[in-house]
Amino acid sequence: MDEETLLADEICAQMITSDNGWTSDSISAKWLTQVFLPNTPPGRKLLILDGHSSHEALDFVDICVKNEIEVLVLPPHTSHILQPLDVAVFAAMKKLWREQIQRHVDLHNSLTKRKFPCVMNEVWKQKFSPDLLRAGFEKSGIYPLNFERALRQLNESRGKIHSWPFASEV
Repeated sequence: MDEETLLADEICAQMITSDNGWTSDSISAKWLTQVFLPNTPPGRKLLILDGHSSHEALDFVDICVKNEIEVLVLPPHTSHILQPLDVAVFAAMKKLWREQIQRHVDLHNSLTKRKFPCVMNEVWKQKFSPDLLRAGFEKSGIYPLNFERALRQLNESRGKIHSWPFASEV
């Protein structure tokens, strides 16, 4: 299947798929123009991303420049420590997500691809909040800026990622 927009029975979410199941340059550019920009206020913005190659594509970069989007690319293998959504929001959503899946399967015997967005949307509406998002920025050390917190977390997870010398060890 080519990239196409799939809508659930109830219009509660939208997703784009690709043949290989991975994101692509065009999917990232569509997300930026169709999701991110319409849902953010005009003016300068900060977008925190992992280092996926689609975030370096010419179209993506051009859209960012034209729309005053500053991009902060996280170092490889650190999003679980430094990305605010990974640090606080997604972790908090996991338990409810599992419960909602089980509830849906109990009622309907399965969770289809068409129903997935609606179930996910319910979890999102129940758990996602400005307070939880603020907690993610604080826990990651991004805002308020706290290098010590971020470095301590990187150091604690060092063996879980891979080993590299920290500046203090060189």
